[in-house]
Amino acid sequence: MTDVSSLYAYAVEYLDACNQALATTVGGAIDRAYVTPGLPVVDCCPMLAVDVRSLFPEQTAPTGPPPVLGHRGVRTPAMWLVALVATVARCTPVIEEGAVLPTADELEVSARQIDEDIWAIWNMLLQLKRAGELFGGACRSMYLDPPTSFNSGGCAGWSFQIRVPVDGYRPSIT
Repeated sequence: MTDVSSLYAYAVEYLDACNQALATTVGGAIDRAYVTPGLPVVDCCPMLAVDVRSLFPEQTAPTGPPPVLGHRGVRTPAMWLVALVATVARCTPVIEEGAVLPTADELEVSARQIDEDIWAIWNMLLQLKRAGELFGGACRSMYLDPPTSFNSGGCAGWSFQIRVPVDGYRPSIT
């Protein structure tokens, strides 16, 4: 169960779920998997990184004016969402100095693996959501945003954002 006072714990749980999904693919789980303090730098592959992208109030009163958001939790119920982004990258064929272009077959093998990665993650998250096994059961309200592909310097893959409701911060008192 996720520690509801820690956004980092949410990120770790998302990272673990993604890597669990990748373990079912031809490429397998990724050893270089980590939570990053900001946008990930795709500097080597394979890699899997999760970052906390944003924290914001959900629109729970569609007829209320925008200033109502500032009063959530005081006058009206509040629902806070955290946006978590997983970035998974695999190595792709590159043109090396004096070498020939990668063949279509080499590129297709790479594309198949990369597409298999996002499909495995998508399906794993839906299964965990249905079972209520992510984020302390809060995943019933989990939103899966459309994944975005990228291809850069011998690495290609996907970034996949989810949005999950979070409880309020509970500071430790010392």
